[in-house]
Amino acid sequence: MSDAMKYLMQIRGEAMADYFSFLKKSGSHLDDKTRALISVITKVDKQTEAGFRQYLKRAMNVGASADEIIDALFLAFPTLRLSKIIWAIEILLEMELPEFDVKRLNQSLDWHSLGPIEELESGLNYLENCDGKNLFVYRNEKQFRVYDSVCPHQSTRLSLQSVATDRLICPSHGWAFSLETGQCLNPDKSHLNNYDCKIEDSQLLVFW
Repeated sequence: MSDAMKYLMQIRGEAMADYFSFLKKSGSHLDDKTRALISVITKVDKQTEAGFRQYLKRAMNVGASADEIIDALFLAFPTLRLSKIIWAIEILLEMELPEFDVKRLNQSLDWHSLGPIEELESGLNYLENCDGKNLFVYRNEKQFRVYDSVCPHQSTRLSLQSVATDRLICPSHGWAFSLETGQCLNPDKSHLNNYDCKIEDSQLLVFW
């Protein structure tokens, strides 16, 4: 929250509460995906980068595909024009989201080896440049879990410096994720991207 918004909340708390109530109730007859796509369009129209990053991830978290997001921007062409759509696509590509990776679109999905399981310690492992990805691998007695190293809020990169006891904490806004499940603990509304994995010939394989 900006300093200006905090100031208004302090001196006009009741009016601001009404404002946020209006925002919450508006669009109540729309499904979550439609609301999220409209929010993406409004952030592109105003060219609010932080808001665009946030609502882009929110749209994807409620089920919007890459094609649906691109279609939504093009359907809003009469108001956005090409310049704002290009602005949005440049930020989107900067975020390096796998759903918008052109190389991936031209390749078939496959299993990738992360190496022998004996080299992966119990608890959390951080693996860099695994076929172009940085990954977290969580190992306990029962299973392996493999997570992307990108916070779903605004695509902040997570690293070993983000590890705190039993969770990963995003350095940008403090979002915390369980190492065991990848579920967001604070706030409780998202999760890390979790890749399918399996063990073959004592190798840990991950699918993307």
